[in-house]
Amino acid sequence: MRRIGFCLLTLLLLAGCGGGGGGKRLSRQEFDSKGNAICAKYNAKQKSVAQPKNLNDLSPALRKLLPLARQQLDELKKLSPPQSDDAAWKKLLARAQEENDLVANRLLPASDKKDVAKIQQLLNDLQTLDQQNNTDAQKLGLSTCAQQSASS
Repeated sequence: MRRIGFCLLTLLLLAGCGGGGGGKRLSRQEFDSKGNAICAKYNAKQKSVAQPKNLNDLSPALRKLLPLARQQLDELKKLSPPQSDDAAWKKLLARAQEENDLVANRLLPASDKKDVAKIQQLLNDLQTLDQQNNTDAQKLGLSTCAQQSASS
């Protein structure tokens, strides 16, 4: 079950690395600075949530991490990237929303039922989404958003 905790924290740390902003376009430097600051703030908040040590700890951890991931996504959505990055940024937003929805609608119910097989399948799905977001965040200059948990 330790793998569940490790995967869960790693996957949810970056669930919010997406956005699609509406205001004035930011310069590359402004975008990177503001995006990385938001991710740093939420990385710290998410690291303060105890990692699940067993299956019984998973659902309570998810219930603490999911609102943080949603808040992070909401803040990042307010950023307006340089025009050249708009399509990649919107793709990250959609994928981050997909991660949050998967946790809320599928992983949380599976963890409540303690369905280990389903949990493992969903963690694998989340890991795939997260790896894609980490790669894309790095390409956009959002290195803090692409960082793995210090405990991983």
